[in-house]
Amino acid sequence: MRKDPSDPSTSTPDSESGRKKKYSAPHFTRLTPEEAKAMLTARALPDSPVVRELLEWIAELEKRPTKA
Repeated sequence: MRKDPSDPSTSTPDSESGRKKKYSAPHFTRLTPEEAKAMLTARALPDSPVVRELLEWIAELEKRPTKA
């Protein structure tokens, strides 16, 4: 039985070494809970100058040291 060269399930050999290409998983940066919350909030809000200004203001407030 012959292998079909157009079959996507078979991996193609690397042209230089003659070996199969090694799979490399995608790399993601880990976010802090605050960063993740900010990204999700920003996606949910409409894109306008007022919303951007509000998000920047909130970010500045969160950077301030807390009085304890």
